[in-house]
Amino acid sequence: MPAIARITIKAVPPHALWFLLLVVLGNTLRLSHGHIHPTQLPIVTLALFGIGGYFALNGNHNGKPLPLEKWLSGLWLLFASFLILGNQTIHALNNDSHRLLNLGLWVNAILALYLWIGTLRTHPELPDTPKRRLPAYLALALWPLLLWGVLQASPNPNIDVFHHGVEAVNYLLNGKNPYNQPLSDLYHGAYGYVPGYIYLPVILIANTVTWYLFGDIRVTYIIAQLVILTALWRLGRDRNLSPTAATLLPLVWISFPVTLFVLEQAWNDTLLIMFTALLAWSLNRQSQTPKAWISTGIFLGLTLATKQYAAVIAWVSFLYLWRRFGPRSAIQVAILAALVFTLTILPFLLQDPQAFINHTFAEIAGYKIRQDALSWVAYILVATQMETPGSQILVIYVLLAGITSLWFITLRHVTLWHWSLASILIYATLFLFGKQAFCNYYHFLAFFILLAIVFAQGGSHPKTKDTPSIPLPTKITPPLAFPQPLFWSLMAIAVLLRLTFLDTIEFKEDEFNAITLTFEQFFLGKPALIGLKSSTGLYNPPFFLYLLALPVFWTTDPKLVTLFIILLNLGGIFLLYRLLKRHVSLPTAAITTLLFTSSPWTILYSRKIWAQDCLMPFMMALCTILLSLSERYRPWKVWTLFLLVALTTQLHMSAWFLPPAILIFLIRYRIAIRGIDLALGLLLFIAVYAPYLYFHQQTHYENLLEAWRLLGTQQGQSLTLGNFFWMFLIASGLGLHYLLGSQGFTLFWDSYVILLPQLFFFIFLLLAALGLIAALSQHWPLRPGHLARSPTETPGQKLVTLLLLFLITIHGGYLLLGIPTLPHYSIIFYPSLFLFAALMMENIHARITTPHRQTLSLTLITAMVLANLYVTFAFHAFVLYRHHSISGDYGTPYFVRQQEWQAILPSWKKATSP
Repeated sequence: MPAIARITIKAVPPHALWFLLLVVLGNTLRLSHGHIHPTQLPIVTLALFGIGGYFALNGNHNGKPLPLEKWLSGLWLLFASFLILGNQTIHALNNDSHRLLNLGLWVNAILALYLWIGTLRTHPELPDTPKRRLPAYLALALWPLLLWGVLQASPNPNIDVFHHGVEAVNYLLNGKNPYNQPLSDLYHGAYGYVPGYIYLPVILIANTVTWYLFGDIRVTYIIAQLVILTALWRLGRDRNLSPTAATLLPLVWISFPVTLFVLEQAWNDTLLIMFTALLAWSLNRQSQTPKAWISTGIFLGLTLATKQYAAVIAWVSFLYLWRRFGPRSAIQVAILAALVFTLTILPFLLQDPQAFINHTFAEIAGYKIRQDALSWVAYILVATQMETPGSQILVIYVLLAGITSLWFITLRHVTLWHWSLASILIYATLFLFGKQAFCNYYHFLAFFILLAIVFAQGGSHPKTKDTPSIPLPTKITPPLAFPQPLFWSLMAIAVLLRLTFLDTIEFKEDEFNAITLTFEQFFLGKPALIGLKSSTGLYNPPFFLYLLALPVFWTTDPKLVTLFIILLNLGGIFLLYRLLKRHVSLPTAAITTLLFTSSPWTILYSRKIWAQDCLMPFMMALCTILLSLSERYRPWKVWTLFLLVALTTQLHMSAWFLPPAILIFLIRYRIAIRGIDLALGLLLFIAVYAPYLYFHQQTHYENLLEAWRLLGTQQGQSLTLGNFFWMFLIASGLGLHYLLGSQGFTLFWDSYVILLPQLFFFIFLLLAALGLIAALSQHWPLRPGHLARSPTETPGQKLVTLLLLFLITIHGGYLLLGIPTLPHYSIIFYPSLFLFAALMMENIHARITTPHRQTLSLTLITAMVLANLYVTFAFHAFVLYRHHSISGDYGTPYFVRQQEWQAILPSWKKATSP
């Protein structure tokens, strides 16, 4: 097993994740061109936040240095191969220039292959001579010709950025102010705004110069690319990289899969990347030359005057300078940058202040969400026809930027690697949840990933030493303790919200059929062989009807039947609390149980006459018996395990993916089930399924065959990976538009919900996501070599491992079978994310050094719980008083149909009497 561990993911250095992230982003842009893509959107989201979150949680880049020559040459070869598959100049004409461009790309790929093979075969101790770098030098000499060839192959791209840029330049050359002049609308109002020149003056001035000299504004971006390549090479040498590695850095960047596409489209973010490269070089130089703060301030000011979202760079750079060199240096740079920014925009601002502000800031802030953007708000709009309010998007931005900034300033030592990582996290949030995020945005983000590779690998210049960061004080942090009176008070309110408003329960066809089928078992004397028909077309097993017989034997009142399901879920909450208190810790049990019990979605899905609403207690019992079995083998535990699996899988088909996870858990902890116990367990399992199997045998398996034919053809949302993200949305309290509909949710939001609860929903979502990343990074799914070793983990670690296995196997089953995105498919995961969030909360608490950390942590947890309770109460009130506005899945509440149900009930009972 140690040998297996060495050749698996344990052998991959952490720094290699940066290369993986750059490849994922490059491939995503190659396939999607920066437009919404149902598969690539979740992939790039997981890559950015997963890898970025992994490094943020680890706090430092402490992996061994990579042989950069081999890694960078391999990356250059991969990107060069992507380019010859399709050079991404989608408006290029089929002319000689285009053919020569393709020929040049083939030469670039051949040179990359030649250098990669030579690098692999070169002994590490041999000197790094210019002869070894000859293919790289030839490629660098070739690339200016390739960039110029793009302009010849596509002389007039049909995109507004190009045409508006040319019009603005002509206005300026004719003595007019481009910011108050009309621009042509290439799209004839398709995007809902009147075109105006929205770019800041640095772009306008640079484009004017190149248009006047060369007749094409895109020459600006060719020159910018050449400056970027030079800055990368110089930065690599200053970071003490080898000459070959420093030469390969520019080639990796210029061969990025959409470089030619970005140039052909005239996207001006390339100019911003140029100033970012110069800023990174100057920041690195500042640790060696104190006077470099002047160049840092100049480049930072020019960056701000290039694109509006460069404010993120300014903010992160200010924090870096403050923490690295002290407040004086940070303030000096900030003042100089502000001065450069002011001098750049002032001539245009003074000519017509209103026009300048309207076009460069107000117009952009008022943009509608573009349905073709590569962002989650665009996907939500396409999938649900609901436009995410700008206030919610702003909350996401401020929250993620604030948390990243807090993480940054609490680091003990900051480096330019942390500067790059903070920029990646904030810009990833800005773009993935942006109204308009396309290829040029993510191309800009990719540059920070390349900078992270440089700053993670390279050291300071050998002649100088890095200036040490300003150290933070260290104190021993006591564990988080949750006061019992506060815990039980909040729990009582949460339980009360579950038990009240029973008139507002959802009551539709499924709930009606469940009661009637259960009632018929008594009067017709024929126990049910099957349950309700699922959305897949397959009949559910009948256990839910047997379970429902307990209340229906006494009453058919839907409110009392629902009360039975509520009490069943309260029993599951008790099991959750006892399980965590015994195997993890009392604070973890208290926090997890509070968050879970108060969550709007867990309350709503414990108040419905639905089989999946009964999953929670059986899942907790299943986890309990598995943990107990891993600690001490007993035959009755094996029999109980098979019984619980049989019952759980009958409640909902999502549980049908549990057996593989359970099997892996048994192998992982070497739980050898005896033959006789296995046989008895299987017999018990078959006995529970006997009615269901008998039905299918009697009907010649017609229903099974029909469901198999329909597999993967259900009409649902196209993004099957969306199941994974729905899990986070519903656990956090978001996504209520699914239940209320677009109009109903808007009315609910305007009438009942203030902005504050939404902030705490996003905080929980972030805690849950980071908690899941931390769990994955600390448990064996990322360490295959530990699969069959003797168990050494604590019961708490085993529980987290088990929950991770459930997540992986069930979501894997959803993805493989193409199961569409529906919120109730995530009920089976409910306790998992609340536990991960609680563990992350405790982890953050342990890292906080302020003396008020206990108060801050308790205040945050209490605020999240109160936000949950408030929104749940508001939801009940909305259903009670404005049920006619509901157009979503929640449908008609029971009190509206109560008289109808009571009228149907006597005749129905009479008809079913023998």
